[in-house]
Amino acid sequence: MSRRLIALLAGAGLVAAAALVWTSRHDDARGSVVDAAGERRGLVLRMKVSATSGSLIVHTRVENRRSRPVRLEPDQCGRVTEVVLARTRFEPRGRRWSGSLRAVKKYILTDQRLRQDPDRFAPRRLDERSSEPPPCERPERPLELGAGGSIDERWELPFSSAEAIHAVGSAHSVVRAEIVEARNRARPQYLDIFMTGEAEAARRGRNLRVETPASSVVERGPTDAEAPSPGELYDRLLADTALRTWVAAQPARSWRSSELLQMPEGLRFKAVTARYERALRATARSDATDVELHVPTQRDRAHAFERQPGTLPPGVKLVDARGYLMTDDVFAGDLVLPSGRIVVDELFVDPRPLKVRVVPRAYPVHATLARYRSGSSDDVAFATLVLSRKPTVRWRLVGGVAVDGGTAAVTSPEGAHVLEARLRRDQARWDGVWDRMFDSLTAHDYKVTNFALDRQFNLALFTSGLGDGSYPVYAGFDTAGRPTRIVVDFLLLHFKWR
Repeated sequence: MSRRLIALLAGAGLVAAAALVWTSRHDDARGSVVDAAGERRGLVLRMKVSATSGSLIVHTRVENRRSRPVRLEPDQCGRVTEVVLARTRFEPRGRRWSGSLRAVKKYILTDQRLRQDPDRFAPRRLDERSSEPPPCERPERPLELGAGGSIDERWELPFSSAEAIHAVGSAHSVVRAEIVEARNRARPQYLDIFMTGEAEAARRGRNLRVETPASSVVERGPTDAEAPSPGELYDRLLADTALRTWVAAQPARSWRSSELLQMPEGLRFKAVTARYERALRATARSDATDVELHVPTQRDRAHAFERQPGTLPPGVKLVDARGYLMTDDVFAGDLVLPSGRIVVDELFVDPRPLKVRVVPRAYPVHATLARYRSGSSDDVAFATLVLSRKPTVRWRLVGGVAVDGGTAAVTSPEGAHVLEARLRRDQARWDGVWDRMFDSLTAHDYKVTNFALDRQFNLALFTSGLGDGSYPVYAGFDTAGRPTRIVVDFLLLHFKWR
């Protein structure tokens, strides 16, 4: 880039202290092509945007003009650029409320923003017109780009997946590319670990971003019918006096979630407060009239779970806390084991008891929480079913649980059979039970809950600390070989099981 062009841009007020951005447009045999580029202290990001009949195509190049290597945050397949299509016009947020009404609306506006988040481009092989993705290899460290080095990548977004254009047209959309310098040379903060639109604060001061209007390469109008936003529909629902009064009567800080779904048959509204283990629910016409309300009752009041300082499983050595600090043990009451057998699973579609058996009765269960050093909330590090107060002298791996929905549960074979039978008889009723279980878990801050399956059987439901994945289940034994504990290790901490 010439000094004369830099001077012209500076005169136009386009040069910032941290980054310099410029664009140009030209045509080739395929149509318009827009070049955009930016510079941040010798680190250059170039982006070439074009369009085919079915897709937006982006080529990116990262150049290191510094005298020393730079380290860049990769995504989980080793690419260093994030390319998205972002909206510049958004749905109206609606009316401002105060107190509890505002607290509930905050969740709805969060969902509204998420559905307007940028659309991610998919990676493509270089120098090819196919839509085949390049190889994916998860890096263990930030990617190092040597002095004078460069990285080329190619990206594609089919118009069928371009939600921003469907909603607001190309006139109110921009194509954006971004790179982020690594903060920690040994541990990457993957580009795609955040939802699109949520990484702004974490990347601030380390990122370089370039963008160009989507209308510079394609002209398309919105295809989605214009409709009231979720925020506006919530405002209309509150015209119902009973709904507005009940929501307003709850403490503002007690709300844990709310959602407003636009279904073909009308609106579905749900909100969960920490005061009740059953959600507030309402249905209405698509225009938010004719509201039918279902509120929790006194028997749905949330149980108060006792908390004590967090403890390790007896006799287990903590090898590496991995940046976490144990906080609390949350005691969630007793789990009934009518036959003395135990099942650990998530959905209980084909439950199999552990090869451990105890005296039939109820046994206490608790979750142990841990907090990452730079975090503000706790996660479940492991879940424990206490079978005996006698000293635990050895541990044995007795099973595992595959998690696909972020939760795991412990129950009896009889309780698992209740769930399995409902699934086989009526999928909708089974879904309803799981909805109520998750509402109960939500009321307890997504940590642990004790849920009654019927008058006889129950289960303890936990969130899995690292989300989806496979987790080991260990059994502890006393000197006589009798079981003392069952522990589901969610792998936040690194233990040595004796």
